[in-house]
Amino acid sequence: MNLILIAFSLFVISLTLFISDGYSVTESSTDHGSLNIDSDSYEIDSNEQVMVKIFGTINDTSGGARLNIVISPPDGLTDGLHVTVTDNGYFETYWILENDSPLGDYKVLATYESAPIGEVHFSVVEKQFSEEELMSARELLDKKSNQTKTEDVVESVDEIETPPLIELEELSEIEKNKIESYTSQADDYFSHGDYLRSVTYYKKVIELDPENTHALNRLGISHIFLNDDGTALSYLDNAIRVDPLFPKPYYNKGLIYDSQNKFSLAQQNYDKAIELDPENMKYVLGKGLFLYFHNRYTESLTEFEKVLSKEPANIDALFSKSLALSNRDKKYDQFDALIAINHVLDIDPEYPDALHNKKIILNMIGQDYDSEHNFEEAIKYFDQILEIDPKFIDAINNKGATLSRMGL
Repeated sequence: MNLILIAFSLFVISLTLFISDGYSVTESSTDHGSLNIDSDSYEIDSNEQVMVKIFGTINDTSGGARLNIVISPPDGLTDGLHVTVTDNGYFETYWILENDSPLGDYKVLATYESAPIGEVHFSVVEKQFSEEELMSARELLDKKSNQTKTEDVVESVDEIETPPLIELEELSEIEKNKIESYTSQADDYFSHGDYLRSVTYYKKVIELDPENTHALNRLGISHIFLNDDGTALSYLDNAIRVDPLFPKPYYNKGLIYDSQNKFSLAQQNYDKAIELDPENMKYVLGKGLFLYFHNRYTESLTEFEKVLSKEPANIDALFSKSLALSNRDKKYDQFDALIAINHVLDIDPEYPDALHNKKIILNMIGQDYDSEHNFEEAIKYFDQILEIDPKFIDAINNKGATLSRMGL
């Protein structure tokens, strides 16, 4: 009995020495949710990376905020992840252990709207190869160096430092998981306007998959927002090289050339995007706005009408149509503009600038009637403005001028 106790004690001591006083907890929960990882220990070597799966649940997701995860390695350099939570409260993400990650104990802390969700721990150790694996590596080295004579073979497997190659099928799965993880993180940063971080993670994607058009296109857009048009164009051109039928990079190139006042190149790229995806009304609306901002009102109206023929309640197209009509200012344009802006307000009374633009349109109609000496109609339109905004100075002044001409 005493021998058994001694043997067990020695085993515990040896285990303690092996993990260097570390500790591992793969599950944790609070009143707000739960946090889990898929293992309490991960082995790394110089030849591959390892995926750490982090997942769990949030009890109350009514806040709609992102989950924040902080990973604290033993070297003190923390890394943060922002994770989208599903409608039913589940979250899942991956974190990459690089082949040069520090060995030791890691802490993972998750919070949701500042509320603690859980804290878990895991250890990272250097991969230990079995004698069989080392023998396989030795055989591989022998083949590569064309060593056919037995006396040339390394005598001791302990001298072999190169780990065995991963099977292609296994490597493909690892690469796929890493790409998925990097893309998920990049998309999340991108959607929240953190373009510096989105660039970092999209670059990780194309390091593994240089022809990933999604990452190349998003790198282009990210650099647009970072005011680096040259780099943006380079990534977008690369996306087009990989897939000439991919419409998004053409549209984004149009945005860049538009901002550079290269009107011909901008229109060429907008047109190409629409040619490749004619049902995408975002592209058609974008081209219409491009034409509008360059005072090509009649051409812009053609594009807005195309959108409205497919999507009659497209509020952005309706608002843009009202602007184009108001600025073109042909006979009866202001009346059509008024119809369009009223439609906008029917859909969304709070639509930005819609009510203000309606006042301007009414004022222009009133002025047109005044210039035709149709003073009574002019007064009607000025009064409509003052019902909306009694302090609208243009309507006050114009109504006063019209009344004066009427001798009132």
